[in-house]
Amino acid sequence: MSLEIRVFGCIFLVFIFFVGLIGNLLVCSVVRSRTVRSSATNHILLNLAIADILGCLVNLPIMFVTFYVDFQNNFLESLSDAHFVLTVTTGFPVCLCHLLLSVDRYDAIVNPFHRRVTVPRMKRVSIVLWGVSLGAGLIAAVLVVIIPTHWLILHDDSPHFIAGEVLNGVGTAVILSILTVMLYSFVKVRTSFRVHNTHMVQALGQAKVDKEMRLTKVAVLLIASFTVTCLPWVFMRLVYSITGHQDKAAYILSYCLLYLSHAINPLLYTSLMRQFKRVMYHKIHCCFRRLSCREPDLHDSPLSENSREPTEGVVSRGRQRLSLAVVHPFCPQKGVKKDSEISLEKVGTNTENIEIES
Repeated sequence: MSLEIRVFGCIFLVFIFFVGLIGNLLVCSVVRSRTVRSSATNHILLNLAIADILGCLVNLPIMFVTFYVDFQNNFLESLSDAHFVLTVTTGFPVCLCHLLLSVDRYDAIVNPFHRRVTVPRMKRVSIVLWGVSLGAGLIAAVLVVIIPTHWLILHDDSPHFIAGEVLNGVGTAVILSILTVMLYSFVKVRTSFRVHNTHMVQALGQAKVDKEMRLTKVAVLLIASFTVTCLPWVFMRLVYSITGHQDKAAYILSYCLLYLSHAINPLLYTSLMRQFKRVMYHKIHCCFRRLSCREPDLHDSPLSENSREPTEGVVSRGRQRLSLAVVHPFCPQKGVKKDSEISLEKVGTNTENIEIES
C-alpha cells in the first residue's frame, strides 16, 4: 500500500480522536449544566455523546495501529476479535440513539401533547439501551469463539463468509431503517405543519413551533451525516466478503469516513444551535480562565483567607447602593471593586434556563 495513504489515515484518525473526544466531552458538560433544561431530547444527545466518546477511545487507537502495520501482523488476529466485540458494543447505542431521536422529533410537532419519549421514560430507556448494547457485545463474543472474524486483516483469497459480515448485514438494515424513519418523520412533520398550521401555532405558540422545526432539521442532518459516513464502510466490507479482494486505499478511506461519525455531531451542534454554541463557548472560556489564573500564595497575598471567596450578599427590594468587595472568583489578585451599585432588576437575570434545542 502507498505510504502516503497510510500516513494520511493515521493523521486523520488522530485529528478525529481529539476533535471527537473533546467535542463530545463538551456536549456532556453542556447537557449536564445547571443552566440547561432537562428534556428527553437532551437525554438522547447525552447518550449519543457518551457512545461517541467510547467509540473514540475504543476504535481509533486500534485502527491507528492497524494502519501503521499495513493490515499485516500476527498480533492482529487476536486484536481483531477484541475490536469486533468492542465495535458491536459501542455501535449499538449510536444506532439506537438515532432511532430514539427520530421518534422524539416525530412526536415533537405531530403529537406535542402526547409524546412517547418523556424525561422519566428516557431515563429508564437509557438503562435498557446500554443493557442491550452489553448483551449484543456478549453475543458478538460468543460469535467470535465459534466463527473466526479476520476483522482487521485483508488477504486476497476466495470469496468467504466471516463473522464480521453479520454485523455488516445488521448494521446496513439498522442504518437504512434509521434513514427511512427519519425521512418519514420529517415529511410527516412538514405535512402536519401545513395542514394544522393555525391549530399548532395556537396550541404551542409560534416561537415553540419554530424551535421544534429548527431542531428537527438539525436531527435530519445528524441522521443523514451518520448514514453517509457509515454506508461506504458497509459497502466495502460486503465487497470484500463477496469477491475476496479489497483495495486497501479505498478500505482506509472508508474507515476514516466511518470514524468521522464520532466527531461530526459536536461540529453540527456548534454550527446550527445558537444557544448550544453560546453555552459551549462559555464553558471553554471558563476552562481557559481557570488554567490562566494562578492562585496566589497565602503568605504573599494581602487578602485574607475569607476574602478569597466570591462575595455573596442579600439585596433588599428596590435600588440600593452597597459597598461590597467583589473579588474575582478565579483570580483574586486581579483587583477589588468597591461601592458597586446593584439593582434588584439586574440580580437573577443570569440564572435563566437555557434550552439546547433552540
